[in-house]
Amino acid sequence: MQDVKFTVEGAPEKECYHSVVGFNDKGPVVRNHDDGWSPMSHHDLDIHSCPDGVTLTIAWGGRKVTGKMGMRACERAVTGENGNGPGVDGVAGVVNEMPLSSLRPGDQFCEFNEMSSTVHLFRLQSVNRSTSETTWTATEWSDLGYTAPES
Repeated sequence: MQDVKFTVEGAPEKECYHSVVGFNDKGPVVRNHDDGWSPMSHHDLDIHSCPDGVTLTIAWGGRKVTGKMGMRACERAVTGENGNGPGVDGVAGVVNEMPLSSLRPGDQFCEFNEMSSTVHLFRLQSVNRSTSETTWTATEWSDLGYTAPES
């Protein structure tokens, strides 16, 4: 699956809510205003909207990246095989509660789920500053040859 477009709502309201994106065999599945969200919910991208602001979290150790990214480059950015990676949350570089106001069209984020051996590349296409709606493209790869390191 390559460059599949999707849109996520995210306007701050009186109560906090999550809009989350997961994947099925056809591509991204968006659940706006997901009342059933919990930290243990399976999701890949999370827009958390609260009256005091809107934030982005990429699951599975997601990282902000630059340049041309393929499956292996995304894996290395997340697993740290290329150093600490170009992250946004301290030394770890994990995209966790990144303010939506800091996002710019063209920003890219990689995610690698070692349990399912899936790699995702998210590219921000647009962000509406007044409604916090974001439009993205996603590419998904399956790394069938991946073997998790021994612990």
